[in-house]
Amino acid sequence: MKLMKQAKEIRNGSLYFNSVLGRVERAIGKLNSARVWTNRHENAATAVRVKNLRKATGDEVGEYINESEMLKQVPARLTV
Repeated sequence: MKLMKQAKEIRNGSLYFNSVLGRVERAIGKLNSARVWTNRHENAATAVRVKNLRKATGDEVGEYINESEMLKQVPARLTV
């Protein structure tokens, strides 16, 4: 699979596979020409080097969506 070379190749909202962490993440914004902001299932955003991202495959997207659906079914933590 082709790794991304520049932040301008990244589309906000699209899913990419992070080759360093070995997981799918959603692009949410450009930081500069070499890095973008990503998050996973609405967790805190992290800065990721563009060269470590590639477009997620159909199977990877399906797994990400399934994880999202499972997380929606987990009740929110109770705070005291």
